[in-house]
Amino acid sequence: MEIFSYAIDLVAVLLLALGIKGLSKVRSARSANSLAALAMALAVAGLLIQLQPAPITWLWIGIGTAAGGLAGLITAQRVPMTAMPETVALFNGCGGMASLLVALGVALFQSDSTDLVGRISIVVSVFVGAITFSGSIVAMAKLQGWLDTPGWTQGSIRHVVNISLAVLCLGSAIILPGDPAGISLWVLVVASSLLGVGVTLSIGGADMPVVISL
Repeated sequence: MEIFSYAIDLVAVLLLALGIKGLSKVRSARSANSLAALAMALAVAGLLIQLQPAPITWLWIGIGTAAGGLAGLITAQRVPMTAMPETVALFNGCGGMASLLVALGVALFQSDSTDLVGRISIVVSVFVGAITFSGSIVAMAKLQGWLDTPGWTQGSIRHVVNISLAVLCLGSAIILPGDPAGISLWVLVVASSLLGVGVTLSIGGADMPVVISL
């Protein structure tokens, strides 16, 4: 069964690579997006086969999948193409929040049974998830016209603020593996979130699609 799940993961990686490659061309973008979605579904299936969760866990997975699928379907039908960048930014932020919540769950409730590699993964997931969520929300707000670029973000002070936040993230990331559920976890969450806001605020709306893709 474990070998079977690894085989599924390998197929998922190949399909995801083909999907990303296909997104570079307009003609193949639609089919490439379907390939990438299939790859993610296979990756999740492979993980579930390996973990063999309890029946109640399957119920929660089904509820979450149904809710997310329904929200995506409604959004795809109602949002006009002109608002697609904002929609992508929102979905990207949801992905970042999901990564952050999973990492927080492991750090708070399973850190005692997590090895060093797992704890480093917590650090990476918290940092990437928090900065992705906050940055994507700012990007969506700027694309929607809800948020203007503050004056201080155009001067040298923004570099001081962003570098200070980056140093704070680095310091807490070094400390966190030794105490995943400690204060360094929340320092990393807050500092990463603020860094996402600080970096994105200084970027103009025309460049937001590039920021979202990153």
